[in-house]
Amino acid sequence: MARTDENKVAGILSFTTDDISSFISIANRLVTREVEPHTSMDSDGLTELETWLAAHFVSVKEGVVTRENVSGTGGGVSQSYAKPVDQYLSATIYGQQAMLLDDTGRLRQLNEKGSSVVSLDSIRTYDKSPGRTYG
Repeated sequence: MARTDENKVAGILSFTTDDISSFISIANRLVTREVEPHTSMDSDGLTELETWLAAHFVSVKEGVVTRENVSGTGGGVSQSYAKPVDQYLSATIYGQQAMLLDDTGRLRQLNEKGSSVVSLDSIRTYDKSPGRTYG
């Protein structure tokens, strides 16, 4: 069962979106599998970590604002987005915060390892070598 909720995740995002719940589930599975068995963090700490991870996954899907431009009087606001590739948790401020909050260092290890990534379809580890996938 998820520790966080859509309101908590939406509260830290710098943009609005309607698609949050599926990313909470992914974050919950990652925290439950990789962090909870190895930490002394209390329930509140795990909730906060899960919230930041969910925000990271939402941000990766939605794209990261790379540039904002405000036109003069009567003009509009424009934003440019980029979808981070091969940067894992370092790709967003939310993932960076999650790594900082993780007292086990396991998220940072997954991030730095480079051969382990988090799939948005299902939490699994995979080797980037062609044809090598582990469930």
